[in-house]
This record gives sequence, structure tokens and C-alpha cells, in this order.
Amino acid sequence: MSDNTFFFLSLSQLAEAWQEVDGVRSRAQELQSQVEELQEEVALQEKSHNDSSLLSELEYNLVMADWSLDKEQNERLVAESTELKLRAERLVEQEVVQQAIKDRDDAITKKTAMEAELLRTKHDMMCLNNQLLEAIQRKLELSQELEAWQVRHLCVFDLSVLT
Repeated sequence: MSDNTFFFLSLSQLAEAWQEVDGVRSRAQELQSQVEELQEEVALQEKSHNDSSLLSELEYNLVMADWSLDKEQNERLVAESTELKLRAERLVEQEVVQQAIKDRDDAITKKTAMEAELLRTKHDMMCLNNQLLEAIQRKLELSQELEAWQVRHLCVFDLSVLT
């Protein structure tokens, strides 16, 4: 009777392990999708915000400079502001790239951890399968021994009744 209990306990544990594995996989895929969506959204928001505020500031500076400086100074300021704008754009791009790299590395770390957990779960499942097979084999052996004992016992009983 305890073998039957072990058999059902192992099957239920095996089913729970499979459910956990499926849940972990689904959650990992959901998290990966969310990370990618958030990365795109953040990159677009940062670029848009930085570009528009920098452009507004530069335009304001140019308007103010037009009133007080001569043409040569204005041209120099326009060139400098263009250069500053390009530098600012490069900095924003570098920041976006760095953040994307960090997010990617974080996602890879999470994926690696999930894969390690999956391997542990598979190993546990294989161990449970082996235990289950051993229990089934032992039950079969015990059933055969019981059957042989019953046959011998019946023969002895028949002989004792006949004599």
C-alpha cells in the first residue's frame, strides 16, 4: 500500500514540476516582450524630449543673438549651435545605445537564470522518473513473489487436504 502512495505522490510531483516549467517559460517570454517594448518606448521618449528641448533652447539663443550681434558673429553662432546640436544628438544616441546594451545584458542574465532553473527542473524530473520506474519494477517483483507464494501455499494446502 505504501508503494501505491509513493507512486501517486511521484506522479503528482512530476505533474507539478511540468506545470512550474511551463509557467516559468511563459513568464520569461512575457518579461522579454515587456523589456523590449519598454526599451523602444524609453528610447523614443528620451530622443524626442531631448531633441525638442535642445532645439527650443538653440532657437531662443539664436533669436536673442540676432538682435545684438552682427552678421559674422551670427554665422559663427549658427555654426557653433549646429555643432552643439550634433554633439547633443550623438550623446543622446550613445545614452540610448548604452541603455539598450544594459537592458539586453539584463535580459540575457535573466534568460540564463531561467535556463539554469529549467535544467534543474529537468534533472529533478528525470530523478523522479527514475524513482517511479524503480518503484514500478519493485511492485512488479513483489507481485510476482506474492503470486509464487500463493501458488506454493495453495499446493501445500491442496496436499494437506488430500492427505
